[in-house]
Amino acid sequence: MMNAVSKEQASAICQEIEQAVREILARHNMEIAKVRRKYGNALVFNLEASPINLNPNGVNAGSIVAQTFLQYGKDYGFANPEEALGKTFKNKGKTYKLVGMNLNKSKFPVQAIDVATGQSFGFTLLALKQIEGFDLDCVPSWMQNSFEAGS
Repeated sequence: MMNAVSKEQASAICQEIEQAVREILARHNMEIAKVRRKYGNALVFNLEASPINLNPNGVNAGSIVAQTFLQYGKDYGFANPEEALGKTFKNKGKTYKLVGMNLNKSKFPVQAIDVATGQSFGFTLLALKQIEGFDLDCVPSWMQNSFEAGS
């Protein structure tokens, strides 16, 4: 009978790997962009890294989510996505900073960090309406209903 990797064992190993990799990447001006883990009969650990390239608002413009926003931001209501990246908005009394978009997350594609804690969160497209520079007229007509409450 084969011994399987337990959830606890996989979690402990992955934490150690991530910490070691963060230190190595920091020396090369890079950061972890995405981590995928799978465990069972074996432990599979995949990692993507991106270069750190801070924009004037303190956002890593080299990250995957930032690159996605820079590429598609005009379709989401921003004439100048470069200026919008890193702008703040409020949600339930907290301030968040726009760090990009993950279009694979259809319900919460807007990616932001809590300014106070640095924790990452996903938001609906409605969050973009609060950001300076947003213009609904820049959004293609077929997408405009996505920016209405209840969408």
